[in-house]
Amino acid sequence: MLDTVTRARELIFDLTSPTLYRFGLEAGVSELMVEQFKGYAHIKHELHTDEKAKPLAEDISILLFKAVREVLVNIIKYANAANVRVDFRRSGANIVISIQDDGVGFNVDESNINKSGGFGLFNIRERLDYVGGKLSIASAPGMGTTVTFEAPLEKDQ
Repeated sequence: MLDTVTRARELIFDLTSPTLYRFGLEAGVSELMVEQFKGYAHIKHELHTDEKAKPLAEDISILLFKAVREVLVNIIKYANAANVRVDFRRSGANIVISIQDDGVGFNVDESNINKSGGFGLFNIRERLDYVGGKLSIASAPGMGTTVTFEAPLEKDQ
């Protein structure tokens, strides 16, 4: 019974985080990191922010939350990383989120990020393009990976 309750909570959290709606993207991602890495004590993780206001439309906040979640899941599945760092900063009229790991890395040119699929990196790139944002990936075998999302902040803020 406990496994069923635990799995139900995980599924609800996977849909989206109540913390995201109540306290914003940074708080939602902080909670997400704790949830994602709780069974992986060997992976050290940290979140950094520039403490500047980053007002986001709700749809963009949800998109970025799901995008960060996708990258964190990929790190757990494939990266064999010991350290993960998520940085939030404001850059002009945009939010920039960088996720860096010290894992095995990969050849970006040979990856599937340019092919359609579920809510993978291709889909994230397409959705970010649609809202005026962008996705960039820097990686090489043996060198870890940095994934960066950039999206527009709400205007008049």
